[in-house]
Amino acid sequence: MRATTGSPAFLFLSMRSFISGRLGKPGSGLAIAHGLHPSCDLLGRALEQPRVLLPDGHSTATLDDLLGRGYAILGVDVDGSAWAQVRDSPLSGLGAAELNILTGDRLPRANGEPPGVADVDGRLHRLFGSVRGHFVVVRPDRYVCAVLTARQATSVGWEIERLLGNC
Repeated sequence: MRATTGSPAFLFLSMRSFISGRLGKPGSGLAIAHGLHPSCDLLGRALEQPRVLLPDGHSTATLDDLLGRGYAILGVDVDGSAWAQVRDSPLSGLGAAELNILTGDRLPRANGEPPGVADVDGRLHRLFGSVRGHFVVVRPDRYVCAVLTARQATSVGWEIERLLGNC
């Protein structure tokens, strides 16, 4: 899929990142959205780090503590079949940490796969409430590079691979 200005699918890629084949400095690099309104406030921005409730039901941590050092894929109120589509897509080649984001008044399952976290103080809901049912791909520098549905995982995965020079 080719992104064009004004289309619902768009991409942003800094020339420095394209030339180097890497993500470059924080704030530069790639951001991809398919079928989202350009005003999606997560895309291309640094991810906030709210405190989250862990699956044990009483411990908390910052979101960043759970994301690891590389890419991360966050499923926002998505089910197991949606995760299966993402895992069967080129996005799996990122080697990303996976995390379920549960908005609202729900506790994460103690044995959920992938692990889930819940809202402690409303910040998680404010951050991800507008992208329920979507996946959020977070770069190692904690900038959001893609927001997509499970059905879009293959096309977005291919686009990320192409932009990173992995194909």
